[in-house]
Amino acid sequence: VPVTCDEAVQRGAAELPVLFAALFLGGEGLYARNPLIYQHSARLLPDGLRHILAVHLQRPDAALVPEDADAYLTGLDALVQRASDGALASYAKLAEAFDGATVRQAAERLAAHEHWALAFSLFQQVAADDIGDAAAFWHSVGLCLYHLHVVPADECFARADAAGCTARDIASYRAWMAAWPQESQEAGEEAAR
Repeated sequence: VPVTCDEAVQRGAAELPVLFAALFLGGEGLYARNPLIYQHSARLLPDGLRHILAVHLQRPDAALVPEDADAYLTGLDALVQRASDGALASYAKLAEAFDGATVRQAAERLAAHEHWALAFSLFQQVAADDIGDAAAFWHSVGLCLYHLHVVPADECFARADAAGCTARDIASYRAWMAAWPQESQEAGEEAAR
């Protein structure tokens, strides 16, 4: 079936996140085996995603700039369901190059995909000025801590309530936390560190 130019462009654009994920996950090994294919494939990506790949490959002249923040979040979306925990942690570490709002958005996306420990590690880096919607922020942090079985989740839920959180699940989470055995809480606190 013939395709219009617009359809071809739309299909190609839809595949760019997959291409980025393949190049990021293939990393140095893929580059070493097929440097020309890697370089030609990377040229198809927008500048921000290319910058991220260069930093990932530890190229000496590579650096992320604030303008790469949207590309970073796009890359995170491409990786969150495809990457191993280790690869995702490596990618999440790149968030340190961006402002607190970008770090917060990355944490929210990781939490949405139930990468609780990784999301919490990014939430910890968000300064008070970058929290944004305090009710949503503290609710999200509380969810991370709840799923990590850490008692301070209740403090986060209290902050969410105080900030006007309308989520109706907080009472349920508090009731479930009250039933946690002590050893489960201690294991969760260790995992959150």
